[in-house]
Amino acid sequence: MPVVKELEGLNGSGAEDNTAKLRTESATDGIYSSVDAFNSYIEAMLPQAIENRIHSRLINSTKLYSDRGGVKEAVEKIENEVLDYPRRGKAKLLRSKIMWLVGKMYGAKEEDLLLPAIAIELSQNSILIMDDIEDDESVRRGDAPLHVKYGLGHAINASNYLNKEVWATINDYAGTAGNKVANRLYDILQNYADSTYVGQKMELEFWDLNKLDEDMCEMIIRNKTAGYSAAAPVEIGAAIAKVNDKVAGKLSRIGMAIGTAFQIRDDIADIEEDVSRGTPTFLIYHTYSKASAEEKMRLRKIYAEVNKSRIDMDKERMHLSDHEKEYIADMLRRHNSMAPHPKNSDKNYIENLTDKLAAKAHISEDDKKYVMGLMKKYKSEEYAVKKKGEYMQEAVDLYMECMSDGTIPDDNYSSLIIEIFGSYVYGG
Repeated sequence: MPVVKELEGLNGSGAEDNTAKLRTESATDGIYSSVDAFNSYIEAMLPQAIENRIHSRLINSTKLYSDRGGVKEAVEKIENEVLDYPRRGKAKLLRSKIMWLVGKMYGAKEEDLLLPAIAIELSQNSILIMDDIEDDESVRRGDAPLHVKYGLGHAINASNYLNKEVWATINDYAGTAGNKVANRLYDILQNYADSTYVGQKMELEFWDLNKLDEDMCEMIIRNKTAGYSAAAPVEIGAAIAKVNDKVAGKLSRIGMAIGTAFQIRDDIADIEEDVSRGTPTFLIYHTYSKASAEEKMRLRKIYAEVNKSRIDMDKERMHLSDHEKEYIADMLRRHNSMAPHPKNSDKNYIENLTDKLAAKAHISEDDKKYVMGLMKKYKSEEYAVKKKGEYMQEAVDLYMECMSDGTIPDDNYSSLIIEIFGSYVYGG
């Protein structure tokens, strides 16, 4: 299997320099001989390409000021924060892999796929940082999420930087691929970003179980996750290869069905956490639809209360009282002079403030056990598995239709795509 020997031209200094020159030790076709070979290639090459680009962009954009007034230190800290998630090594890079294989299936060259792959991963990490904040996550890829590790403001700053770099990367891509293709990629990413924000808003706003039905569950998933996770990568790969809109549309439908099945699988795996947060899923929809009138009443109360507590806690985090602000200022003054260690009364107050800022909008353990008990009673997990299977069958039917009419060629790339899609939904 070939390995990447050198990655050049990722310094952001010009259109020609931004064309990645992938030099390999042997013929690149070897990386498509098996899914393991392909995964190893992408998982070794792409994170390094992202790191090279971010480092070079930061150094070049601040080189005139890097030795003045603490800028160099700030640049180094930004680099560490924006690259924190990519460096954790647990990302499967599924979105980029799908895009890459679709492009190759229709004749795209590797040098035409690298910058779009970087843009996809930068977008994914920018979204993850904000999603972790909005969902009160406590773990991301085996470590604390960015807002817990570095602080809320630092995490938002890192997400903003990554988002900016997505569009800078597409702009650089225009220098080699031309404006028409780059503009198409820009439109795809923008359209699915819009959908993602709408889906997230639907999830954040949710509290009334009476309004939750199968259509709402599907639309939350399609907008928040399935679009940017599967349909967008498919469309981007097709656009790079200059596939016509009719073919791209068929491929996008397959991606959307796969992405929906994937999110249902994720919801099944995260069932307890989703119940704790009051997240709207197919599982709670099914439970509520089967519940008795008395059970419905308690479920509505639980989900309404967790939504209210989320809003109240967000307000508390953003708005400390004047007394709390003055206390913190006084502690900082004393810490910088004569009192490096707070006295016991200070410690208690600090603990209360810390609890206030770190509080999570979760239902009580008793309520959680109640909801989980109802899900088990009404076999809601089995229902969700069935729904996942329905979306997978939709994807299979669409795929077979595309194979029969020649939309999808019967080659090694299409076989790899099937395996990658399988890992999306079934793991591995």
